[in-house]
Amino acid sequence: MTECRFIDILRRTASQAGVNLTPEQLRQCDLHRRLLLEWNRKVNLTRITDPEEMAVKHFLDSFLPAERLPREGRVLDVGSGAGFPGVPLKVLHPSLDVTLLEARRKKASFLKVLVARLGLKGLRAVQGRWEDFSASGGFGNEGGFRGVILRALELEERQLARWAPGILGSGGFLAWWAGPQATPPSVDHPGGAGFLVLRERFEYRLPRGGGSRQLFVWQRSL
Repeated sequence: MTECRFIDILRRTASQAGVNLTPEQLRQCDLHRRLLLEWNRKVNLTRITDPEEMAVKHFLDSFLPAERLPREGRVLDVGSGAGFPGVPLKVLHPSLDVTLLEARRKKASFLKVLVARLGLKGLRAVQGRWEDFSASGGFGNEGGFRGVILRALELEERQLARWAPGILGSGGFLAWWAGPQATPPSVDHPGGAGFLVLRERFEYRLPRGGGSRQLFVWQRSL
């Protein structure tokens, strides 16, 4: 019954927002949800466990800004935690090649099990810190990532000024899912090559009392 409720709510709320999910995509989201709840008993992955809240505040919140972002290329989900937004974005746009980066061992272990269970090509989990990943050139990722995505994390100027440019390829983007009161850090490097420029601020509202959200998108200068 819980499975049917989750799938029905996600299907209807996503469709009303213009995101039409296939039965297979809904099944993959429900597998993610069920494994998350199973691991949540021993690892603190999320405080949201109600099927309706999970559908809206985790999955739909990952999906709604997706139309503002590219549908293919290599993307790094920094501090992926429970797999949001990286896993739902991969489910929605299979052409994306997504790396889930998580510093904490137990959460990284969850992500590795989730990746194995989903069996999606072009989805992997790596344990590590953003600054180390950037300093190493993305652990051998030639050409850089097309995008870096972050959700439910604080974003600092040094991350925009130093770490992201070391990971992103020329013209790449950084997308930050943020709360309604969040203000983006500024990076003042006018005319500089390889720096990030704020390109877009997108405001949206989640249904069923989910509240308002923001997406900020920066682009790496050429």
